[in-house]
Amino acid sequence: MGHSMGGINAVASAADHPHRVIAAIIEDVGPWPETQSGWGRIANELDNTPSQFDSWDDGKEFLAKQWGTRSANVLEERAQNSLRMLESGVVTWKY
Repeated sequence: MGHSMGGINAVASAADHPHRVIAAIIEDVGPWPETQSGWGRIANELDNTPSQFDSWDDGKEFLAKQWGTRSANVLEERAQNSLRMLESGVVTWKY
């Protein structure tokens, strides 16, 4: 089973090891590398995503720029699901 980039990994793994695969579930896979505009957008997003933030509000501000006009409740839920505060007070990604 693969979701998003995990779907691409699942397809690549199945291609490399077909004897290990009976079936696969692939969901919400992004653009293939041959789709340069989509691949470039993803690469740009990864290059411009900070690994940490100075505060919880800075992390939420970054998410708000990515998610546009979502409600404050949706942005807070996204922050709770995506970010964590370290003992040092620095905020980073959960995963």
